[in-house]
Amino acid sequence: MSAPTVAVLRAEDRATPLANALLKAGAVPVLCPLIAHELPEPGTETAVIREGLARLAEGAFSWVAFTSVTTVSALLAIAAHAADEGSSGAASQGGSQAHTGEETAFEPASLADASFAGAAAAGTETHAAAADPASGAGQEHVPGSTAPLLQVAPRTKVAAVGKATARALRAAGVRVDLIPSAEHSARGLLADWPAVEDTAFAAVWLPAADLASPKLRDGLLELGWRPEDAVAYRTVPAPARPELALATAVRGANTPEALPGAARMLPDDLADALSCGLLDAAVLTSPSTARRVAQLLDGRASATGYIAIGPRTADEATGLGLRIDAISASTDPVGLADALAARDTVVHERNPQ
Repeated sequence: MSAPTVAVLRAEDRATPLANALLKAGAVPVLCPLIAHELPEPGTETAVIREGLARLAEGAFSWVAFTSVTTVSALLAIAAHAADEGSSGAASQGGSQAHTGEETAFEPASLADASFAGAAAAGTETHAAAADPASGAGQEHVPGSTAPLLQVAPRTKVAAVGKATARALRAAGVRVDLIPSAEHSARGLLADWPAVEDTAFAAVWLPAADLASPKLRDGLLELGWRPEDAVAYRTVPAPARPELALATAVRGANTPEALPGAARMLPDDLADALSCGLLDAAVLTSPSTARRVAQLLDGRASATGYIAIGPRTADEATGLGLRIDAISASTDPVGLADALAARDTVVHERNPQ
């Protein structure tokens, strides 16, 4: 039996880990990014995020919740921009110290680049990760930096929606206090979220995508917390505008172009391949990806079935008329291998010959 061809539709910078996982699971990934991520437009949106970051460092929030690796990357990028502006302003004040390239904050191209760049506010006590050999936290350092870009006050607790997001936070020097014990989703976070102990200190910061579901916010409200939304990045059809493009590359991973055994496809060709069943499956990593697929199909039926990451994505896809053959709880090799096996069973039952 030949290896199944599986379309990887997520943003280019996040495609490599998923493609590698599919390769390990015995599939042939076909890369076709349908969505991309952009930072907020300069102006009011960026100002709101910067204010939130400042309040986060000051301890204004009881909790902060991160619902994706992309959110972590976006906040690091925005903090780096603020640090760059601050250092440029300080240099223009006429100080005697030369403003060298090593001292200048930079615009990060990826989460890996931004993780330990220079600080926006030296001397602020941070919620930094303890040195933990198992996690790798606290073991990296960029010469000349004085504190992590992403500063969280010690009194503020940090929640991560899953292990990948927790790893990104720890790489940025932030300790994680809560990861859902079961389902890695907003529902899972709410299931494990503690009760309010002090109503005077019950603010929760929720930086996320512009298309984020209100489920976490609404659930926290029902629990007596005071959630505050903020748009950290926007999900747009690929490609992103270069001046606002947000990358979330994973340290140590190959670039999509360097992946052996992977194929590539253009969005226009993808629509034909899905409608004709030329691909064995396609992975839907988010509701926005499902919506983009439906938009490309433009009313045509899809002969290809889909593997959804998580129940929310599956529900969105089903509502759009896309056939879900399997649901995976994660994008790791084990989860995808199980999903591919479940998909094979469904396909065999549907077409026994």
